[in-house]
Amino acid sequence: MAFYIVIATLIFFGIFLKDTKHMYLKFVFVLLFLFTALHNPKMGSDPINYMRIFGIVHNLNAFISDLYLFTDYGIGVPLLMSITKTIHNDYFLFQVFYSLLSTILLYKVIIKAGLENRDLFLTLFVYFCYRYFQNSMEFLRQGIAIELVWLAFLSLNDHEKLKIEPFVIASVGSLFHASAIIAVLVLPLLRIVSKREFRAKDIFWLTASISIFMMVVPIYLYSSLLYWVLKGVGSSFVRYADHVGVDSGGLNYINFAIRLAFLFIVTFNFENIDYNKKRSIFVLGCLAVLVGSINMSYITRLLEYFMIAIYIVTAISYKSFSRNSKYAYLFCIYGAFMIILIRNLHTVGGGGYLNWQMYFGG
Repeated sequence: MAFYIVIATLIFFGIFLKDTKHMYLKFVFVLLFLFTALHNPKMGSDPINYMRIFGIVHNLNAFISDLYLFTDYGIGVPLLMSITKTIHNDYFLFQVFYSLLSTILLYKVIIKAGLENRDLFLTLFVYFCYRYFQNSMEFLRQGIAIELVWLAFLSLNDHEKLKIEPFVIASVGSLFHASAIIAVLVLPLLRIVSKREFRAKDIFWLTASISIFMMVVPIYLYSSLLYWVLKGVGSSFVRYADHVGVDSGGLNYINFAIRLAFLFIVTFNFENIDYNKKRSIFVLGCLAVLVGSINMSYITRLLEYFMIAIYIVTAISYKSFSRNSKYAYLFCIYGAFMIILIRNLHTVGGGGYLNWQMYFGG
């Protein structure tokens, strides 16, 4: 657990830097790459399945004949495995390639967000504590898909026309995890709403009211509807249909309150925040609150596509406080998200990630 705390603290320290921020940011990302590339994949549960798939994937010369095996799985990760095998038949090499790709994409996400120095490091800190090791070391297929969807969403600037680039990026993400296609549906809606003038307070209270109502709707109504939607969409989603009714547990209510609280803080200082993506990020944050109000495990997985907005909103929330209280607030965020990180380490993968281990093969 000490490794996670040290890395999180080093990221948080970046908010106090000025002149060396770019050099320090690169140092942090090199550290994140080594942290993910060198870890023992047997720490978690999902990576065991990826090791099994690696064993049946052929090199590039024969990969075309393997495509039928992955039509429902997504060809992104198997293709990366095939490229690896063409070079050397070693799962560790695949893990290094995957970690390099994932780290580069995350770096592009952070840069694409267009945040100020303090906000940039704070966004990365919040994400690291909340979800980083799950997306980078456990849910490999969706981890890449999430980063590509984030790039698609962050390609939007307030008051700019919607271009083809975000759709292409999101479509590439769906090759890694079919659920990423949701971004193709959300992008036009996000652009339409964010281009219009609106009062953030009105949108917030509407979002809060609808989301609270959605939380009290019996879960079997959602599960029945989603079951038939997944069955109708296509074979890529059929295997999820039998799990749609699984309750994600009481922790979802705590996470819902956290998302709503930070969105509330930003809402009442919205007009004073100088950020060229604030409208689209605010709308995306509202969507995250709405999606997260449905207490189902499958919906919780979909939620992460929208969570980049909550990470950014959390990072810029300190701007709503006076100069004298900002630093106290920032250290409160540090303490709160350290608690979240420690709790995640104890719960995800049965606590397998709690004690980081280096991969020695085998």
